Parts: sequence; structure tokens; C-alpha cells
Amino acid sequence: MGSTVLSRRAAVRGAVWSIPAVTVATTAPAFANTSGRPVITELVASYAPGQPEELTVSATVTGFDASYQLALTIPAGVFDSVGSASASGPTSTGLATSHTLLFTGTTSHLQATLTLGSQTELPWRGFQGGAFPISAIAMSGAQQSDPTPAAVPPCDMINPPLSSDANATASLWRLSAAGIAANYGYPGVIGKIVLVIAVRKVAGEAKPETSTVHSAWTRTDVADESDKWLYRFTTTQSHHTSRTGPQAGNSHRGPAPDVSGGNHYEFWADMQDMPPSLVNSDAVFNFSVEGDTAPRFWRLGTITA
Repeated sequence: MGSTVLSRRAAVRGAVWSIPAVTVATTAPAFANTSGRPVITELVASYAPGQPEELTVSATVTGFDASYQLALTIPAGVFDSVGSASASGPTSTGLATSHTLLFTGTTSHLQATLTLGSQTELPWRGFQGGAFPISAIAMSGAQQSDPTPAAVPPCDMINPPLSSDANATASLWRLSAAGIAANYGYPGVIGKIVLVIAVRKVAGEAKPETSTVHSAWTRTDVADESDKWLYRFTTTQSHHTSRTGPQAGNSHRGPAPDVSGGNHYEFWADMQDMPPSLVNSDAVFNFSVEGDTAPRFWRLGTITA
């Protein structure tokens, strides 16, 4: 949904990724080359539909002798352990470092499926789906190819990641919302949930401050607009998902909202020094996902005493 009014004026912009089409891997025909110096003629990455934690990487390698090793380097922040059963490489060193996986091939076409995200930082696991670069080098005997880069596009996440069923309430002493959740049936993992609240400025009054915030949320500053006081809050959990319980290949994914009302997120922030003249005006709650450039949807909370 777009924007609405703050006391019937434009709502604040929230903060997300664009959604390009999923890249489709293509396979080049194999052909013989006995030079002994390998060459990578194609390196392609594609996501399983709607799955930001499952990436297929394929490469076409020529010019090797009987076999070769392909070293695939992936940057920090994408996964924290060996992401393929067919690969060898260093042990897990965390999301903060890059990883190089080694694959052995005997034919010109090599394909591997990588499991992205965290398998050690429980309970949340999954990759948010942003773009990142990869690079490959093929080695045969004492020869090696030139580095071949490839860009992995953002994952195509076609369904709305947030439920629009959240409700908002406001008073001079507390801003609150309930029912904030990943959309039921959403096919993948999303990042931190962001809530930006806009309150009408009162001339001559200092900006009201938050005294206490729900433990699942953190307060971060955001620039105020000419006629609005803005408050930005972000969930402390790094990933949210709509999938429940252990699933094949996803045994560590976190809980999800369910139709009976469980596993939804509650928000509240206690306020101090809210001008009494704000009673009966609107606080605009803008719900988004970290990285958004606009809110996913908004709700109005009429401020009470």
C-alpha cells in the first residue's frame, strides 16, 4: 500500500529491496581441450524459485587434463559453513568472513547447490536474498585459469513478506502495535522488521522521547521532517520466516505466524513529554522490512490521553 495522511497529510516513508527476475542457469556444450591450462567459459548462479537460501552454481570448464579443481569464493555475510555436500573447504568461521569452496570435476560441466544463511546462529537461518558477487578459479596440475567473476542477483521473492493484519494504538504515554508478522505462507526468509512512526510536530514543544522500548525492538534515530516527529524501531532478530517447524533442508529455521494467532510480534514504546494537544490526532505506523525504500503498509493510531 502506498501512503496516507498524518492528520490527513502524507505519511512518512519507511525504509527494501527491488525484485528483479530470477536468473536462469544455462549450460554450455562440453568440448575437448587438452592444453592443460583450464579455462572457465561460463559461471552462472540461479536461485530455486522463491528460495533465498538455495543457490545453484554452474560452471563450464575446458582446457584441463583428466580432472580439475574449481575454487569458488563467496563473500562474507552469505553463509557461515560449508554450503555444499560435494565441496571441501575450511571449517565454519562465521558470517563475518568470506569462504572458498573446492569442487573436483572430471567433465566440462560442473554444478553444485549451495545452502546459504546461518547453520550455527540458531534459531534463525536463511539468506535475505540480496545481490552479491562470486568468483571462480579452475586448477589442473600446475596450471590455473584466470579468475572468473559472476554477479548473483537479488532473489525474486514474489509474495508479500509481511502480514498487513497488524493493528496500532497510541496514547500520550505509549505507542504500540500487535499482530506484526511474516505473511502466512510466505515462501522464504525475510530480514529485520522495521517500524517508523510519525507524530505531528507541535510548535514550541521539544520532541518527545522514548523512555522504554519492548525488548524485541531497538530504537534508531531518523531525521525528522518539517511537520513530523519520526521514530524508527527495528526488531532485534536478524531473520523472520513464515515456515514452521523442521523441514527437509530447513531444520533450523525459526517459528512462523500461524492462523491461530501465535508467533506474532508485539511492539510498544513508552513515551515521555508528549504534548497534550496531540490528543485526537493521528500517529502513523509504517511497516517495512530492513532495506525498504517505502513502507509495505501503514496503520493509523489515534492518540488518546
